[in-house]
Amino acid sequence: MDRTGQEPTTANGQPKYVQVREWIRGLVREGRLRPGDRAPSENDLAARFGISRNTARQALSDLTHDGLLERTRGSGTYVRTPARTRGSKGGAAAPSRSTGRIGVLISHLDHYIFTDILQGIDGRLQQAGLGLVMASSGNSTSREARCLQTLQEQGMDGLVLEPARSALPGGNRSAIAHLAERMPVVFIHGDLPDVAASCVRPDDEGGMDRLVRHLHGLGHRRIGGLFKQDDIQGCRRREGFRRAIADLGLSAGEDDAGLLLWFDAGDLRDPDALADRTADRWLACPPDRRPTALCCYNDQVGVRLAEAMGRKGVRIPEDLSLTGFDGSDLARLSAWYGPGPGVAGASGTAGADRDGGLGGLTTVTHPRRRLGVRAVELLLERLRDPSASPRELVMPARLIPGRSTGPPPG
Repeated sequence: MDRTGQEPTTANGQPKYVQVREWIRGLVREGRLRPGDRAPSENDLAARFGISRNTARQALSDLTHDGLLERTRGSGTYVRTPARTRGSKGGAAAPSRSTGRIGVLISHLDHYIFTDILQGIDGRLQQAGLGLVMASSGNSTSREARCLQTLQEQGMDGLVLEPARSALPGGNRSAIAHLAERMPVVFIHGDLPDVAASCVRPDDEGGMDRLVRHLHGLGHRRIGGLFKQDDIQGCRRREGFRRAIADLGLSAGEDDAGLLLWFDAGDLRDPDALADRTADRWLACPPDRRPTALCCYNDQVGVRLAEAMGRKGVRIPEDLSLTGFDGSDLARLSAWYGPGPGVAGASGTAGADRDGGLGGLTTVTHPRRRLGVRAVELLLERLRDPSASPRELVMPARLIPGRSTGPPPG
């Protein structure tokens, strides 16, 4: 406080102690202050920022309360050294204080498969007597960074994290690695190979392999694909596709099968435009080289592409077979293709609801709720034994045939 009793502020109205606090937090995040290093003293901070010792003390007190710093009587304030159990071999540090809460940071909270994943996480946490604090990154690394900071400020004993743009270098890898040294972190869907943390994910490679073999069994020999390139699960699905194509003696790629495309998170800001571009590329292929089937990154992309093809007069599956991934309700309930033998019309009810038969989009299962449950169980393992080694759990992806696949035309 200044002599008027008011909290000193910066030019933008932010309290000065917040500026000081975030400056120290930045030094730790960037590695300029490491665990065990002595933090700047109240006198040092007062001189550097032109503030009172009381204001400097408030900044240090906040960081001590958050568990980033620890005060040693008669010595000073230091960056907290993770307290490891005896015999630890690099496991996650035991939290400095228990909050009874687990953080969850995933790309989305309220649509597609993510609602089910959250229900699995929340239900298992309730069984364990733990609370939940959550945030969504929107698959943006800058937003992910802000969410990570907010969750740490709110306090948590561990984190379930779906890393944003996990196939790209940089991002928040160093901050996440530092966090994983201080508390248990469990990745879902995609991991960061240079971060020591457990991971639970669907069998991306195996699921895509099953889809390609399903199409091959229907008689398709020219099979194309549409994959997401900035997350690791998209790359794994592409790898499963590549392996199956090679094992079956087929060919894939623009030179051979006619269509193999990549997209990234930016393209999904306008998924209809992405689907229209893909449909136009397919139509532009010479008929004798045009793929008779396309494997899509997930069900969302598959359904949008089917709608785009329908707008351009392409019948699914008579002219083109399509597959998705994730076994979502979207795939099960979709009925967007034109009339054909045994196929509901665009205004009809999806097959699975109409007659108990096949659903709309051929896809593979995603464990959803079970994945959320298993993520929490992996986290509880690390909380009970911080020295336990991280491990990866890959959950099976079972084929769900739908009405979007059939024999190739002709």
